[in-house]
Amino acid sequence: MSGGPFRFLSTLLGAAAVLVAPERAISATSAAESEADSDQVGQDQGPPDAREIVVFGLRNDGSLEGILNEDELGEGEIAGYGRNTVGELLDDIGSDLNGDEPVVLVNGKPVSGIGDISTLPTEAVAKIQLLSPQFATRFGQTPDRRVINVVIKPEFKQASFSGEAGQATAGGAANSSAELGYTRIRNGNRTTWTVRGHMEQELDEDERGIDTALDAGIPYDLTGNVQAAGFGSQIDPALSAMTGYPVTVAGIPAGKANPVLADFVGTANRANRSPMGSFRSLLPRVRQLSTNLALLRNLSPRSTLSLNLRADLADGQAKLGAAGGLLRLPYTSPFTPFSQDVLLARYFGPALEQNRRAGNFSAGGTYNTTRGEWRFTLTGSYTRRTSRTTSERGADLTGLEAGLLAGSVNPFATLPSVLLGAMRSDLSNSRSDAAMAQLMVSGPIFRLPAGAARVNLRLGGSLDRNHADTVLNGLPRSTAFGRDEVNGLAGLDLPLLAAGKGGVGAVQLNLSAGFRHASQVGTLPSVSAGMLWRPSDQLSFNALYSVEEVPPSAQILSDAIVVTGGVRVYDFLRNETVAVDMISGGNPQLRPERRRTWRLGGDLQPFDKFNLHLVADYVRQRSRDATAALPPVSADVQAAFPDRYQRDANGLLTRVDARSVTFARDWREQLRWGLRLRHQFGKTKAASAGGLKGSASAWRIDGGLYHTWVISSTRQARAGLPVIDLLNGGATGYGGGVSRHALDLELRLSGRGFGLDIDGNWRGPSQIRAGAVPTVTDLHFASLSRLDLRLWADVGTFAPDQAWAKGLRLTLNVDNVTDRRQRVRDGSGLTPLRYQPALLDPRGRTVTLALRKTF
Repeated sequence: MSGGPFRFLSTLLGAAAVLVAPERAISATSAAESEADSDQVGQDQGPPDAREIVVFGLRNDGSLEGILNEDELGEGEIAGYGRNTVGELLDDIGSDLNGDEPVVLVNGKPVSGIGDISTLPTEAVAKIQLLSPQFATRFGQTPDRRVINVVIKPEFKQASFSGEAGQATAGGAANSSAELGYTRIRNGNRTTWTVRGHMEQELDEDERGIDTALDAGIPYDLTGNVQAAGFGSQIDPALSAMTGYPVTVAGIPAGKANPVLADFVGTANRANRSPMGSFRSLLPRVRQLSTNLALLRNLSPRSTLSLNLRADLADGQAKLGAAGGLLRLPYTSPFTPFSQDVLLARYFGPALEQNRRAGNFSAGGTYNTTRGEWRFTLTGSYTRRTSRTTSERGADLTGLEAGLLAGSVNPFATLPSVLLGAMRSDLSNSRSDAAMAQLMVSGPIFRLPAGAARVNLRLGGSLDRNHADTVLNGLPRSTAFGRDEVNGLAGLDLPLLAAGKGGVGAVQLNLSAGFRHASQVGTLPSVSAGMLWRPSDQLSFNALYSVEEVPPSAQILSDAIVVTGGVRVYDFLRNETVAVDMISGGNPQLRPERRRTWRLGGDLQPFDKFNLHLVADYVRQRSRDATAALPPVSADVQAAFPDRYQRDANGLLTRVDARSVTFARDWREQLRWGLRLRHQFGKTKAASAGGLKGSASAWRIDGGLYHTWVISSTRQARAGLPVIDLLNGGATGYGGGVSRHALDLELRLSGRGFGLDIDGNWRGPSQIRAGAVPTVTDLHFASLSRLDLRLWADVGTFAPDQAWAKGLRLTLNVDNVTDRRQRVRDGSGLTPLRYQPALLDPRGRTVTLALRKTF
């Protein structure tokens, strides 16, 4: 280690210059040093037992050795997924894993982010190793995240084009995308560049037959309605006398510019209800463009430098409904047939629009090097995000209102457009900058009989800056947010017992302690202890206990405020669907979360020659000051967060501040168990000239079936308020309560150029209660199952003599095959307007056809 830090710094300072000449970067001196280091490691360790927990090492191909894999995917298994990019492949693999987002390594080395390899073609991957979460401490992470090592081939070159188009079988919701990519790997030096475009068609409510009526609120309509000027009073006593009952609202007769009182008898207490589905979007129009450049250069046999640049642009447009106006018509107007003042409720102008535009730019880099048995990793990144949201609120009606009061405007005739003023809009602009840097050091500090004890150190810092400008109801406001953070983590890996010694099996202990010191928050500690026990090659157990304090993200604290009008919500207190102004954005009042987690897991492979695993994972988590979304308005929720819900004088819900909130406590306990299968059968055929490696192999089947049992899930807003049972009427969102039981199925069959994927899930019933006891306003969410199918074929396997077929893949996706949607009923068996099935799932069954061609 003599001179190690100085050599490390000198290498880092000259690293950027080497990016332009990667193939000439390896000097004879570096090669000799690397060979000497390798010889020293080999002499120190000696030949390890294949089953022992031994000194952590890295093979020449980038795979990890001396470490226990939970699973490993070779080229054949990777080809069986039929995915185009590593990002898509890791999404599939990640869905099989339970827990937080995994730690991703590339050739056994940390990277600045998944963007380093997300666009890399899967054909460039030699293998993927799945490691236990306990090994995350070796890479500066807490031991509650799985570790995935992606091993990339040293030589590879490919260009590709892919495109896809899809649409819902019910019509509309069309989408399309296209991507160009280029990858070159030479002597381990890698360059990957992609550009991608994506579009989604707007889907309106009338395309799904949505009932646009509301249970309560002002009865706006395109033709218009007349209602009494005072709550509960009559429009006109004379009209009530004509009908024989009190009349509080009446639709304006269509086609009559000068109606008389008798014309309102036919619409007495029957408000006009124009179909408004074409004025409101179920899904917005979306356009996206992104590009990604990833570079990796070998500076020496033991040092690498990677760089990732990414830029994204996106814009969306949605219709929010029509702008309503409630105007007074005085009895003195020459156009009114009423003997007293009334109110006119009417929609004015075209559909209101909300336009969003966002841009992201990110840059990240990682320098990895080794000195003897020690590894040094320096990582840095910078991200800039910008967004602009414009929400129309309606035209200025001042001129129209003045004309009605003056008696110069006939409200029952076609209104001159000049009376509608300029469109009023709310505006939200935000800009954020985030930068981070961290140094990780890992290596052995002493040796135990079962192997080397390793220390893992991480020290880093970050800064976040956010500025937001908003104009709400004509009032400008600017806010600024800044947070600086220093963080560190120290981990210790102790191999206590080696396999085959004492008959107990291999035992590994992982300890870690860390801190985060953030401005405006203070110092937040974290500690953890984990153990991995492998009694035999077919059986393993893992355990974890962790305590940590986590501050809310800068984004959730400081996002710009956006007010969206006309959002439907269900008011559980009044059993009605209403339209409200919904507030979203950051909440600077959120507090750091204190989290305590217990985790126990096991993996059993009962058969030596059959790759079947029985797995189980038990988690109990206790959180204080937990950050979560605002739940639906019920008696308990309104008591806990009274300032988040605004009502008018009549008790009608008019405004909801839906920004995130803090719960005093959030406790959850669950067990997830199931089986994972991977099996190969049939005879291997010779690979065709046009097929990809592995595409003409024997048939493979792999997948898993998992059952999640939520044993308990409770939440308390603050001390003194009731503890809410989320399994028995409590809600985390408008989508329903927490299901006690859930099933997840993943099944893949592939071989000889074909592949079939089946993904299914089932969620048990749940409910949301309006109060402490069951009432008719409670909502019952039926169980819901979903099935997705994916069929792909490598055309070159079946047409090996055709040049056009080489590297051509066709894919057919059918999402939600059975077109199932969530069904919701209240206590009387009716579906509230807010919970119409197409509102919960606008797309339904969707069919997508994709094509990919490699060159």
